[in-house]
Amino acid sequence: SNRRHMKLVASAAGTSGTNSCPAPSQPATLQKQARKQLSKKIKQHRKQLCAAIAVERAPQEALSELLSDLRRMELWEPVPDAAGRSECAVMQPSTSGRTSSVNIRTANGKSMAAQLPDLDQLDLDSPEFAPRSYEAVGRVLVCQGSKCQAKGALGVLQAVSAVAGGSEAVQVLPCKCLGKCKEGAVIRVKQEGVAKCSVYTKLSPHDVPAILDSHFSAPPPPPPAPTATEAAAPVSHSHAEGSDAEACCKECKTGL
Repeated sequence: SNRRHMKLVASAAGTSGTNSCPAPSQPATLQKQARKQLSKKIKQHRKQLCAAIAVERAPQEALSELLSDLRRMELWEPVPDAAGRSECAVMQPSTSGRTSSVNIRTANGKSMAAQLPDLDQLDLDSPEFAPRSYEAVGRVLVCQGSKCQAKGALGVLQAVSAVAGGSEAVQVLPCKCLGKCKEGAVIRVKQEGVAKCSVYTKLSPHDVPAILDSHFSAPPPPPPAPTATEAAAPVSHSHAEGSDAEACCKECKTGL
């Protein structure tokens, strides 16, 4: 009888456990839908950002708003259920110096500290980031991969867009990865007429103006070539006393 009683208790416990713990299908579905919607919004904002950068003299307010929205959506992923919220928790940003740090989770599940530019302290209206009017034609790719974003790539993109904003000859494009993400914020500069691209790593926004100037600023004009009259004129030369005229240069002999 005791053995039969234990079987009945075990059977009742198994039945009640099965009925009281349904599979959490609804939260998982909601989370999947939220991720799809977030992915669509990010793609739309990327297209708007590329279009705004390509337009001559794009309003700085529009670029800043798009970049802020894009950064917020990529770092702060909405999670509908409490279990997912604890697994994908993102820490509040803490400000330090010229950057803000926030812990983000990459695609492979690893956590890293992101160094984001402080838009209040990065004064894009200062003379340092004044738009240049470059004559040389080229293109600047600014990496916006997760590792580069964790090291200030958004601020570098803003600086490049501001400095090159006064020139139609220089195209600024955000890209996914340039293969140097472990070394910090990365840009690749391609100048028309130059065979090799130049890659710069470990950048801050304040490094951008000098780099772009070195590639796209017009070189100083060469000295004027001598006219035909000046080239045909004899060169006057007076030999010092006791010097050997035969040892003088050929141009000097023509003038004797």
